[in-house]
Amino acid sequence: MKNDKRSSSNTSIGAYISYFSTLAPIILICTFLFLFSLIVGFYLGPTQSGDSLKQIVQGFPDTSKMSELEIFGFIFYNNVSKSFLFMILGLLFALPPVIFIVFNGFVVGWFAFIFSRQYSLLASFIGIIPHGIIEIPAIILSMAMGMSLGYQFINRIRGRGVLSGDAKMALLFFITIVVPMLFIAAIIEVAVSPRLLTLIIS
Repeated sequence: MKNDKRSSSNTSIGAYISYFSTLAPIILICTFLFLFSLIVGFYLGPTQSGDSLKQIVQGFPDTSKMSELEIFGFIFYNNVSKSFLFMILGLLFALPPVIFIVFNGFVVGWFAFIFSRQYSLLASFIGIIPHGIIEIPAIILSMAMGMSLGYQFINRIRGRGVLSGDAKMALLFFITIVVPMLFIAAIIEVAVSPRLLTLIIS
């Protein structure tokens, strides 16, 4: 029985490693798209109007009236739901994840410009990096899985490959890896990043 359990565990780890290795090239593409759009968003910051920024943030609740627990709940739910939605929408020929990753990179770059202009470039980094080093890779991984699903779906239409196996691994990866990463990132974004920012800008 113990040998069977060890064998099953090794198989699971092997499946994780195998699936991640197939995602590696797509992850690199998503990372490039995010960083490129972030740089574009930062350098095009001066050309963007305040009205455009208001349109982006108007759908978000007023966090000034929320407790830290409520803010955490909102951030965690928002990140998980949107990451999962656009991962699944990757079935639409992989286009939605590409749009999502480019849009998010642009917005992060834009906010970084606005924050650096109002305070400093250091404050901008402090406001993003503590939680971003976990949140951004989690989102990139989700979008890479979405693009992979789109690729597998196209292959399935052509009569090649099996979509169900890739979909199962994507769901497993999302639940066991992406969700915990976003959970930790949301905690840091609520409990750590604001306090570090206070030290920098006060």
